[in-house]
Amino acid sequence: MSYVDYTFQTQEDRDDYINNKLYKNVLLAGIKVSVDGEYFVTMPRWKEKVPATLGKIVVDASNHVMVQPYPSWEMNKIGDADAIQSVLGIEIDNTNTLWILDQGKVNGSSAIKGSIKLLAYDLNTDKLVHKKVFPPEIASLSDSFLNDVVVDTENSRVYISDSGITADPSHSALPGLIIWDYKKDDLKRVLSNVVSTKADDKLWIKINGEKVLLDNPMETGADGIALTPNGKKLFWCPLTSHTNYYIKTKYLWDDDKNSNEKLQEKIKTLKKISATDGMSFDNQSRLFVSSLEYSGILWDADPTKDSEDKIMSTLLVNNSKSMMWPDTLAFDHQGWLVFVSNQLHRFLNNELIFSVDNSTEHINFRIWKTYIGTDSYSFVTEKEDSSHFAAWKTALISCFSTAAFIGIVVLIIFVIRKKKKKKKKSKKSNIQKSLLKSDTESSTSNSDKI
Repeated sequence: MSYVDYTFQTQEDRDDYINNKLYKNVLLAGIKVSVDGEYFVTMPRWKEKVPATLGKIVVDASNHVMVQPYPSWEMNKIGDADAIQSVLGIEIDNTNTLWILDQGKVNGSSAIKGSIKLLAYDLNTDKLVHKKVFPPEIASLSDSFLNDVVVDTENSRVYISDSGITADPSHSALPGLIIWDYKKDDLKRVLSNVVSTKADDKLWIKINGEKVLLDNPMETGADGIALTPNGKKLFWCPLTSHTNYYIKTKYLWDDDKNSNEKLQEKIKTLKKISATDGMSFDNQSRLFVSSLEYSGILWDADPTKDSEDKIMSTLLVNNSKSMMWPDTLAFDHQGWLVFVSNQLHRFLNNELIFSVDNSTEHINFRIWKTYIGTDSYSFVTEKEDSSHFAAWKTALISCFSTAAFIGIVVLIIFVIRKKKKKKKKSKKSNIQKSLLKSDTESSTSNSDKI
């Protein structure tokens, strides 16, 4: 189906959700995969009455797939500053800790006091292990829009992008970066409202010829954010931009050198052919970014090499019809890159067509997987020779369970090396089996080169 379903507590709640078409307000946005293979997803509360903003994919005995609120329905309660209000960005690090970035804002209103925060749950125990509420001078209740987060567990540091989307039309955007040393409890806001975090006001993003937003260009500042495996370089990009920016992280933490003026002298750039939403490094220092204008994923094996003189332009995968608005990137710890495509531009314009039966005619949200043979930047291993995809092939198989994942249809790209490798045996969870179950009658028989 084409809308997100939940494990509602009562039939009355489900009937209200369906009969009042509240599913039209729910967008599948973020995704991350735990060490043991659980898929966590976010549904930001950008419109009214979104039942839960954070959850994990679960499968019942009949193979029906839904979103179960995490850590509970109670912790997804609207209006409670201690609960989770609206989540877009999440991260799962190498300790199997889920970091939850709460924007605080619900349905375009200013956040309530104490609601803009970062939470961290140990997924091994489901216990809260970190909580940091951001004061107004770090994250404005009206003018901040916390977008995404990366974590350096080696140095106990967190890096956050703030797109600076304001809830008050009379205010100007105020994008920037937020950094937090959770061991020392050292919290800073850096690069606030500078070129590298601001939207490019000359760019009007188009997808398949469609302008993103109908009346005015989307003006979204610092959005995607990525950390190198050694934690020494931080990449980020405004969404409305064709430029990635990066800096050595040591400069951000030096109070004598982290003024906007001094930091801008240290920033380097990497141009690209497209605007980007999500981005991430793998553990071999390869950079992957979503390509909004080419409906796919761009990658670079060595993004800092000659970065000022090149343009990031190599597509790993793309599909102009079914990969529109690739959003968050993740890794499943089995060698697969995972990402969501959600047609965000059409969602914002209220142009999506939702179906409440098992029809696959209007699929709005998809989860994709493409094999890259590596893992997340947080799972550092000895560097291997995996710097190119030149000899790889790809084929697309559409996978629909008999229950048809309500709101989320999983499509898998199988990528096979010409050079045969010994396959590792891995234990798959029931969730993974359901997500990877394919309809063999609809499989693509021909392989296409990337």
